[in-house]
Amino acid sequence: MHAKHERHSTLYMSSGDVVLSAPSQRTLDNGTMEVIKVLFRVHRNILCQHSPVFAGMFEIPTPQDPSPDDAYDSAPLVSLSDDAEDLATFLQALYQPL
Repeated sequence: MHAKHERHSTLYMSSGDVVLSAPSQRTLDNGTMEVIKVLFRVHRNILCQHSPVFAGMFEIPTPQDPSPDDAYDSAPLVSLSDDAEDLATFLQALYQPL
């Protein structure tokens, strides 16, 4: 079963060249928990400039014939285990510094 996808309201940019996916849990009206994947379409160069972890990750070669699960909206899709709220806070600091 695939988790639902939801684009982040401000950090899904049409000019972005990579999509990051991070899980988020929410409680439904009936009290059950639902896990969704929040999608962030951002710029690889900004991630690499500010994070050695992302810079190293993007140096890893990608398959010549990626599966459809490796892309979203015509951009490479990177699934992360970090919480979506934490990732949003990190990305906001990159895009909207004080």
